[in-house]
Amino acid sequence: MAEHNYQHYCKFLTSHGFSAQINSNNDITIDLQINNRTLGLKVFLPKLFPNALPKFYLLDRFAYGLLPHVSTRDDGAGTVCIGEYNQYCLDVERPEHVLLETLQKAKDMLARLLTDRVYFEEEAYKEFVAIWNFKVKAGTPSIKYFGDDEDSLSELKVKCSQDKKLKLNAFFAEGKSSLNKDFLVYSKYKKTPLSIRGKGVFIDIPAHHLILPPSPTESVSEWWKKQIQKLPLPQKQELKRYAKNNRHNSLNIILSSIVKGQRIWVALYCVRDNDERLPLHESHFKHWHIEPAIIDVISRHSLLYRSGASTKLGDAKVCVIGCGSVGGHVVDKLASSGVGHITICDQDNFNLENIHRHVLPSYCLDKSKCLGLVMEVSSKYPYCDIKISGKNSLAECQDTKFIENFDLIICATGDETEERSFNSWIYKAELNNTPVVIYSWLEALGLGGHVITTIPKVKGCLNCCYIDNVTDEPSTVSNISFISPNQEVMVSYAGCGTHFLPFSGLDAQDTASLSVRTAINCLNARPQQGFVSSWVGTPDEALSKGIDLTHRYYHHRDGSLTFEHYRKACNVCQ
Repeated sequence: MAEHNYQHYCKFLTSHGFSAQINSNNDITIDLQINNRTLGLKVFLPKLFPNALPKFYLLDRFAYGLLPHVSTRDDGAGTVCIGEYNQYCLDVERPEHVLLETLQKAKDMLARLLTDRVYFEEEAYKEFVAIWNFKVKAGTPSIKYFGDDEDSLSELKVKCSQDKKLKLNAFFAEGKSSLNKDFLVYSKYKKTPLSIRGKGVFIDIPAHHLILPPSPTESVSEWWKKQIQKLPLPQKQELKRYAKNNRHNSLNIILSSIVKGQRIWVALYCVRDNDERLPLHESHFKHWHIEPAIIDVISRHSLLYRSGASTKLGDAKVCVIGCGSVGGHVVDKLASSGVGHITICDQDNFNLENIHRHVLPSYCLDKSKCLGLVMEVSSKYPYCDIKISGKNSLAECQDTKFIENFDLIICATGDETEERSFNSWIYKAELNNTPVVIYSWLEALGLGGHVITTIPKVKGCLNCCYIDNVTDEPSTVSNISFISPNQEVMVSYAGCGTHFLPFSGLDAQDTASLSVRTAINCLNARPQQGFVSSWVGTPDEALSKGIDLTHRYYHHRDGSLTFEHYRKACNVCQ
């Protein structure tokens, strides 16, 4: 790639009002006038520019103290962060304008940081962890923290690896945690030879008592003294008592606070030559060497939030009955969404013919589907408690004490007769706690899938879907089906005993996704009446096989897919 023509870019910026010049190193430097102050900015164009963002360096970085979005460099300059490349849609055909627009963004941000105190503090707290990590020195041990601690002060178990290759490059601090002990990361940590080393504490700092992060010229030891002084008096006294009663030569401090809904986690690594009172009070700092440390937090709030799962479903209890192609994906997606407690029911083993449409991997072949799902979910999702019910069918689940344990039940058995029987039973049952019940099933040939949401004792049940649309009489055919009745859609590969419903793994996943989205909505806000939701696929394969489709399929191709389905002729929920 040809070298960039800095003279050309300099001239372009000058023509657009910037004070730009070429220095002796052939770099572009720019003088920005902000609030009667001149800021020097150096421009660097990467080789891939304009397919990569230009870089801007604030000269004489230390003169500005704490400044969010601006790091510090060994040469005394600071890198100005204008966002990630994927946040932009760059017009690579006009590189001059890419430079101009990104430079203008850097200028506007710096101007606002230096003139708007409210914005400055908001951004400083947003960037707290990044600012903290800039100060971490090479060789400082990192800390992997397992915990959901919320007390003002909690003692942690601190261990380090006995592996000589690791030396002291990593500590493991464990506090109170709802972590699934079979979670792969945690189980690996437990299998690693570890020895207890030093003390560890978790300190929860109230939001209005967390001071701004340290400036580039401020030591973390100085910052920590100021932070201790800012703590509420009862918390300061609690820390002082703990420090007085505990002596050691090594201490890991995990600090956490919530500022405007954002959880902040940082860590301090404290060490000295001999055992002494811990540096948790300003009078105990003598001879302690205190450094910031990188912390890898494995907590319910941080992992779920960052992974896009809900942090509000940790107490939700869901039962999935039927763990086949649809049900298996339902279980996985419930756990992925943050549901804290899942109970599963299925008596079948995982067979080879389902390998392309089931969520389970091949090493689970010939094993119980339930056992395979427990193994997979437990190792993959750290905050999901999953267990097997011991019930083998919907009929066995007709047990009031069992059903009362759940907030929501998803039936994905594919057995219409059993599901209708269960629906009739639960509407008659006397329950102290009545869960929402969702019935989930899909159509053949990629036509779609359906989710029927019911609230026992409330109108709109599964049986309402078996009232004939014309005669208003009970029927054995679903009135929400996309395939007209009395047509053969099952296929076989070896004659009798090998029939199956033709659908793909994508069809199963789409139906499971709709089921889980509906379930989460119900867990967050219990519905007042039963309703039906459907997703609609393409008709090509069905039509090529001469399958007639219903009016509902064509009606919902362009219409709403959710509606209340209560039928007055229903003898179950009326």
